Amino acid sequence: MSGEQHPYDWAAYYKAAYKKEVKQNSVLAGKLSDAEARTMDLTFRIERIQNNSAWKLYTNTNRVYHAVGRRIKKLILGKQDEQQAKKLSVIEQDYTSDSTKSPMKEEAIKKIQEYEKERFRQKHPYLQMIQQQGEIENNTCNPRGADKSDVYVNGWSVIKVEDSDLSLVVCGKGCIDVTVGEKVKSWFSKNQTCIFAYGDEDYYWNNLGNRMHPWFKPDYSPDTLLSFGYMGHLIVVPSAYMDLVPENGKYTSFYDLCLRLEEKAKQINREIGHMEEVLFHNQYETDEEKSRVISQAIESGADVLETVERLLQEELEQGYGMEGCGASYIETKEAAFQRRGIKAHLEKGLWRDIYSVVYDLGNVPMVSVVIPSKDHPEILEQCLSSFCEKTEYHSEQYEFIVVDNGSNAENKKKLEDLQQKYNFRYIYHPMEFNFSAMCNMGVAQAKGEYILLLNDDIEIIQKDWLRVMVGQAMQPHVGAVGAKLWYAGGESIQHTGITNLDIGPSHKLITFPDDRNYYYGHNQVTYDMLGVTAACLLVKKSKYEEVGGLDESMKVAYNDVDFCFKMIEAGYYNVLRNDAVLYHHESLSRGLDEEDESKWDRLLREKENLYAKHPQMQSKDVFYHKNLIDNASNYVCNFKFSYENNLKETEYYVENAGELAEMCQDVMQFTVDRAEKQHKIHREEPDIMHIMGWSYIPGADNARFQRNVVLQREEGSFYKVTPFPWSRKDVEAILPHENNISLAGFVVRIKKENLQKGIWRIGMMATDLESGKKLLTWSKKTMEVR
Repeated sequence: MSGEQHPYDWAAYYKAAYKKEVKQNSVLAGKLSDAEARTMDLTFRIERIQNNSAWKLYTNTNRVYHAVGRRIKKLILGKQDEQQAKKLSVIEQDYTSDSTKSPMKEEAIKKIQEYEKERFRQKHPYLQMIQQQGEIENNTCNPRGADKSDVYVNGWSVIKVEDSDLSLVVCGKGCIDVTVGEKVKSWFSKNQTCIFAYGDEDYYWNNLGNRMHPWFKPDYSPDTLLSFGYMGHLIVVPSAYMDLVPENGKYTSFYDLCLRLEEKAKQINREIGHMEEVLFHNQYETDEEKSRVISQAIESGADVLETVERLLQEELEQGYGMEGCGASYIETKEAAFQRRGIKAHLEKGLWRDIYSVVYDLGNVPMVSVVIPSKDHPEILEQCLSSFCEKTEYHSEQYEFIVVDNGSNAENKKKLEDLQQKYNFRYIYHPMEFNFSAMCNMGVAQAKGEYILLLNDDIEIIQKDWLRVMVGQAMQPHVGAVGAKLWYAGGESIQHTGITNLDIGPSHKLITFPDDRNYYYGHNQVTYDMLGVTAACLLVKKSKYEEVGGLDESMKVAYNDVDFCFKMIEAGYYNVLRNDAVLYHHESLSRGLDEEDESKWDRLLREKENLYAKHPQMQSKDVFYHKNLIDNASNYVCNFKFSYENNLKETEYYVENAGELAEMCQDVMQFTVDRAEKQHKIHREEPDIMHIMGWSYIPGADNARFQRNVVLQREEGSFYKVTPFPWSRKDVEAILPHENNISLAGFVVRIKKENLQKGIWRIGMMATDLESGKKLLTWSKKTMEVR
């Protein structure tokens, strides 16, 4: 039973904010309403807001910005705010004057250099990771220098590893650096039961100092491998199995080799290894148009690597690098089906050149659909009617079992009427809400060979979804099977599997628009996952009973995760079918667990209980690489900057309030998104007050300003806080012509024990290190310390 929140429409938020500013004619472009920011807590799961949907409206917001920019002086110099116009005039004189008239102060120069260094760091977290791991010498993307032992390949290559019985089999264009030979020898000396191994990869442009877009892979995943060639472009094969390796070939031959080695491993009961090391660097090649874009970036003095990364990201989102799932691999897969005795065929989906494996059902098995529901007759009917009308499955081969834990008399009568209409078995058992017990009650009376746990707020929108899921669940190695869920009424992702992060079991890609390919098809192709949500979970009844069903001591949260953990421990693979898509009207389920502190504390206790039962699972997920982010919903490398470290506190000083009166007021634009007590990840963590937002000075070089957050409880002294800078791509998108706007974002964390109880005003102070001028803007949003 999941309790995630509804997506928040950032694009609409910014658009509405701009319309409001233009209408009021009294503020500058970019200032967002603090009143609207009260709803920002809906996005606390998404720590890196740069992945929000503001990108989709870049063109529109750019046009809006230009329009506002042309009118901004006219509006300010108009009849509504002459005092503000005078302030702007003073700022323009200070910050747009010819800087060549006098040399810039050393302090300002140093600040600009620090700003640029931090901007570069936050734009390229992967470079920071590999620098931290000692693979490059600096963070300026300079090449480490070519080594004569580096091997550059183009196509099919078989490379013998010196002083070993190992060979590297490669099919791609790129580089194998000097360290790989020693790495694979060391790894195989410790993993001698493996028949072959694959490693991780990344891309580079021009030289190995310009590395980007790492591909951190899961451990051995049989269903993922049958979906596409997730093992990449390099595998390591001992000499005993080199007879399976052809002398040359294209990637179809390489993919076929991986499948044949997998079959060999099963025949002789050997393992398939995953080296959690980057073994192959793919060379990123650009066409004429992309080369022109890069040349323009070079000429303009822009961050060239950022430009190249963006170009590659656009290609990856269109499926670049997804070898093994397209039409050219149909023959290879069909041959594998025949060798393995699998009855299956390939079906093309809606996405670009992706063919999914769909297993033939043969004699269509009976499915018992267990639906817990209380006091939701209208919602339940939508679920049942959509199921009956849109599901392409023999109607005599499924049954509905509705489990009601105590609807009131009126709703009970409505449910009984629905029972006559949809012919479901109705179990009425008044008790406190216990999702696990309700599911187990239904399963106990199920006649089907397969069990489908289904929330009553699921709506069916695809005809073949059940056929796809049942076929997957029929495979002997498969445990639980899940579907991709969209938030109702659109194509925003609610569920693409459960991943076990450091913060606990989480849904990746939650709220992301399902209009592109995320991290090698995690929302497009079939993936083995650690878990799937019980909002729609299909499993063979005998396997459900084998692991003891759902744990009834876990009444509300993590019961589905616990069930999936038990499946993994029993030796099964849990599988997400991204080609089975349903709507989830999630807000209609129980209230959000995160909306108050008591419910959040209950979640933490239930999470502790989960890991007490499965200690080997804590912070570990064999289908999710250790180098991927462990506290956010996107797929990026796990290098955390200070603003992302939820336990790192900001520095602060107590200052005299008299300083504030001397500052130029309300010129700087300042928005507070959140100001509240931070949600704990572990109960033993200290209570921390958390403030996040963004600010900038219109028309000025923001790099030469020292920013400090001001916290003031009442007239008198105040706290002067040095915030953590935060690169906000969403802000850059809506303010493309402001100077040095990249680090407009900020984060503040202060232990609650260090703040007096009461209401605190929140302001932003900016000091120009060239002129010494100080600016101050207060937010309408306050922070309450209880």
